[in-house]
Amino acid sequence: MNKMTTFLWFDGNIAEAMDLYRSVLPGSKVLSTTPGPNGALMSATFELDGQRFIAFNGARTSSSRPRYRCTSTARPRPRWTSSGPG
Repeated sequence: MNKMTTFLWFDGNIAEAMDLYRSVLPGSKVLSTTPGPNGALMSATFELDGQRFIAFNGARTSSSRPRYRCTSTARPRPRWTSSGPG
């Protein structure tokens, strides 16, 4: 089964957030980083307790809606059944 990767949007503080998360969850690790044009961290992929996260430094005016990345083209199976019409 494919896993979903959580996408986190930050306001310029990815490094500090990753340091905090890794200090709380032992065995966690940074998998990759991408510097931005000014040399600050623009994005990072890290793993916390076996769960993969992608973090991106965005602007304060950016939307805070959740985002998801799915690597499967298979249609998801519903985890519930209908209780009747409608």
